[in-house]
Amino acid sequence: MAGGSGQLLASPPAMAVNKIRAQSHHQAMAATARQGPLARRVRRASPTSCAAYFEKKKFENEGDFWFMQPSIDMLFKPGKGKKIAFGVLTQDVDEKKIPSEDEQKRLREQASRDLTNIDADERERRRAVGNFLNLFSVGLGAAMVVLPVPPLARLGVAVPLLFAEGYLKSADTGL
Repeated sequence: MAGGSGQLLASPPAMAVNKIRAQSHHQAMAATARQGPLARRVRRASPTSCAAYFEKKKFENEGDFWFMQPSIDMLFKPGKGKKIAFGVLTQDVDEKKIPSEDEQKRLREQASRDLTNIDADERERRRAVGNFLNLFSVGLGAAMVVLPVPPLARLGVAVPLLFAEGYLKSADTGL
């Protein structure tokens, strides 16, 4: 048979291709099975229908962290004239600080080369938050040692410490 997209091939080299197709199909199906129902619906759709799907349907968080969606919707309101601040909040963009078209193009090319998606100002904000959270973690840890806090409760210092690490890594990598 001819080698169309869904047709099987009969020659020995083509049989190897068929085996690879079957393996990659099974791998894709296994990966899809590990994802939620929305991911399965989108994976089956064509790229053009995916865009139409998301335009018509409001995002539904069906994953493990579904309970965070109301907070995210309240804090993060993307749109024209907005920029991300401190990783999750948005700020209005100062119209006077918008660079020229040529400068925007240069900045996009630089970001593409550096594999970053946040600007230097946002990186510095994240570094400041990370440093603050590190200092807060040290103070909290010291207070937990001095005060009569149960040993297991002292693990609570890990929360701000992990957020600090995340903010500092984001500032370092620009992601």
